[in-house]
Amino acid sequence: METKEAQALLEGQAEIWQHLFGFADSMALKCAVELRIADVINSHGGPITLCQIAAGIVDSPSLDIPYLARIMRSLVRKKILTAHDPSDGGDTLYGLTPASKWLLHDAELSLVPMVLMENHPWQLAPWHCLSQCVKEGGIAFKKAHGSGITNSLSHDIPCLACIMRSLVRKIILIAHNPLDGGDTTLYGLTPTSKWLLHDAELSLVAMVLMESHPWLLAPWHSLSQCVIEGGTPFKKAHGCEVWEFASKNPNFNKIFNDAMACTTKIVIGVVLEEHKDGYGCLGSLVDVGADGISYLETKHLLLLNYCQSLVYYLLRKAKGFSIEGHPVVRSLIETRLFLEKIRPIDKKLQYQIHKLTRVTTETTEVVGPSKKESDASKRIEDPLMYHPNPDMLVAQYDIVPPEGGGDVYRPPKLVPFAMDEDKISKKERNALRKEKQMLRQSRQSDFMREMMDNMEGGPEEVREIIGAESVEVSRYKAKMEKHARQEE
Repeated sequence: METKEAQALLEGQAEIWQHLFGFADSMALKCAVELRIADVINSHGGPITLCQIAAGIVDSPSLDIPYLARIMRSLVRKKILTAHDPSDGGDTLYGLTPASKWLLHDAELSLVPMVLMENHPWQLAPWHCLSQCVKEGGIAFKKAHGSGITNSLSHDIPCLACIMRSLVRKIILIAHNPLDGGDTTLYGLTPTSKWLLHDAELSLVAMVLMESHPWLLAPWHSLSQCVIEGGTPFKKAHGCEVWEFASKNPNFNKIFNDAMACTTKIVIGVVLEEHKDGYGCLGSLVDVGADGISYLETKHLLLLNYCQSLVYYLLRKAKGFSIEGHPVVRSLIETRLFLEKIRPIDKKLQYQIHKLTRVTTETTEVVGPSKKESDASKRIEDPLMYHPNPDMLVAQYDIVPPEGGGDVYRPPKLVPFAMDEDKISKKERNALRKEKQMLRQSRQSDFMREMMDNMEGGPEEVREIIGAESVEVSRYKAKMEKHARQEE
């Protein structure tokens, strides 16, 4: 029974994710209309390759082919275009379908203006005001564009009924008539709607609010611009990357962090459940980070980002595309720089990381008569046994006080050491010190040094110093200069 409920809950989560990104199909459709993809294919009279479609898109000096390929896959998945590989093994050919013929700009019957209007930000803005219309009444378009906003607190029941019918149609809620034949319809929850409970331990409410926010929807309107010019949609829409935007906007930062937290709880819960044998022996998990992400998680994300960027870099090189000025090069350099800078942290935390990984991986148990011997050899060879042991601070034997000692503490004489008394008197010590001082002064005297040099008979040493020998140095220099003049 529990297995069926868990499976139903998992399928309900998949339904939420599918509805959450349902707008992506309409944004891909808008991108295809803006790029005139259907017109380019129709002008060739039959299916064409991706490179031919890229060549037919006008005003695209730096067109991003991989980005265009992703748009084409989305259109093929929704059966707006067809794709098939030729028998000779050439590039994939894309063709029109009856649905894509309604996207031709020059056709007599076309839905191009309707697609552009319904997917315009002005037309999508009122949809964000549905809950406000239910609470206060009024028209969503007026509430979105700042005119005719009502201050009424009366609920709009017809508007709420329309929303309930939409949720029932998508099987997010269930609806049935009461058994007594009443006119009031009863609405209930499904495994899908259980993910929308605000107070539940596992909930997707924060993710739904983030992905449906106008700040996150705005980049989707820049898909065609990214195909033509390259770059990221978020930067095209907001003028900066998502991390910089979050640092400047506290409201977006909170929405983003709440969404990441709710999905992290779901993922970590599944990981702990699937690997409970390995993590069951851990008493607690400590977050190394001060306010959020742990060090290991940060390093894993950096490595994942580096691998993704490296794969994309090699893909562009393999296809012969230019990488000059491409953002992936800067991403590789920044990530590698971060990885190099955290090497000292790796060395400091090597013992703790190794210990945690050993605890989580050792899930097998030795069974048999030689279990004690194997455990003993493991303890001998394991360097992890040299960890702080508070039990070593406790005395291994009881100290019995001597008889008659009372409660007075007397330190034990563990290492007796005999101190030899100084037999030299103070007068003799002063005389010895005075003799050493006189000997040191005599050695520093110029007269004594000159006598010692004459007795040794060594060559005369001339040192240019300031003091008593300056006269001698001057005399020696004058003598050498006189000899030099005579030789000349």
